[in-house]
Amino acid sequence: MEAFTYSVSHDLRAPLRAIDGYSFLLLQEVGGRLEDRERHYLEVLRHNVRQMDSLINGLLTLSRMGRVELNREWISPEPLVREIAAEFEPSLEGRGEIRIGLLPPCYADAVMLHQVYHNLIANAVKFTRHVDHPEIEIGARSEEGTAVYFVRDNGIGFDMQYADKLFQPFQRLHTDAAYEGSGIGLAIVHRIIRRHEGSVWAESESGRGATFSFTIGNPPG
Repeated sequence: MEAFTYSVSHDLRAPLRAIDGYSFLLLQEVGGRLEDRERHYLEVLRHNVRQMDSLINGLLTLSRMGRVELNREWISPEPLVREIAAEFEPSLEGRGEIRIGLLPPCYADAVMLHQVYHNLIANAVKFTRHVDHPEIEIGARSEEGTAVYFVRDNGIGFDMQYADKLFQPFQRLHTDAAYEGSGIGLAIVHRIIRRHEGSVWAESESGRGATFSFTIGNPPG
């Protein structure tokens, strides 16, 4: 099934690029002669093409995360988390902050762990967009001798009755008009953590932020 998903997603990209390319040329060459309504139709077309491209990219990543070989080693998450945080800092527009606490070493694939943190931090940035002072905290705690890593925000949160849908592909709790997205980012996180023999879960309350936590399995022996 994963091979089929990868093949179909890959094959869809060529016609999408053609639609995007020709609609762009049309806007460039005759855009000045189009009525506002006609130009709007073309812009809506290109917007939806970009959305579909984002969805396909997400599907390809989801498929790849299930097939690629794991290269696990003891690594410190802090350097990669700081790199990702620096990437997203401009999105806060000086209104908020990303705090990074102590992050103990874990036995993980560095590339996949980077993807996990990238998706969780991107999610936190997106859902604190309309908060006056966004606060995103990245840290870890110990529960019964196990390191639990977390990304916490003070964004819009969600109703816990829908928590089981968060990590399923294409399941979104908010409209695309309010918050853009493909609905695949958290599914990718779930797949990566499961491959690391860990667990991932979310806790929240509507209007009071959310906390996404995960564990990483230890090496055998």
